[in-house]
Amino acid sequence: MSQRVKRDSVPYDVWVKQGLLKTTEGNVVDYAFIEKFIDELSTRYNIREVAYDRWGATQMSQNLERLGLVVVPFGQNTSVYYRLATCNNPHYIKVYWHSRFNIV
Repeated sequence: MSQRVKRDSVPYDVWVKQGLLKTTEGNVVDYAFIEKFIDELSTRYNIREVAYDRWGATQMSQNLERLGLVVVPFGQNTSVYYRLATCNNPHYIKVYWHSRFNIV
C-alpha cells in the first residue's frame, strides 16, 4: 500500500485506519471478499442497487444478482464520481468497487 500512497499521492493508508476503505491482500482483486462484504452490507442496509464497472466485473455482477441484489452498469468518468461523492441520502447506498486499485 505504501507504494500506491506515494505513487498516487492519495492517503489510502489513512483511509484504511479510519475505516473508510477496505483492501484485500495481494496484487489481484479478491472478488469473493468483495461479494461477501456487499452481501453483509445488504443485511444491514436497504441497498437498492449495486453499481459495477462495465469492464471486467461481469462475473461478480452475476454473482450479486444471484444473491438477490439489483446490479447496474457504472461508467468511470468525473461526473459520475462527483455525483457519488456528493450523494448524502442515507436511505440510498450504492456500493462500487474499483478493480484497478484493488480497493473496496
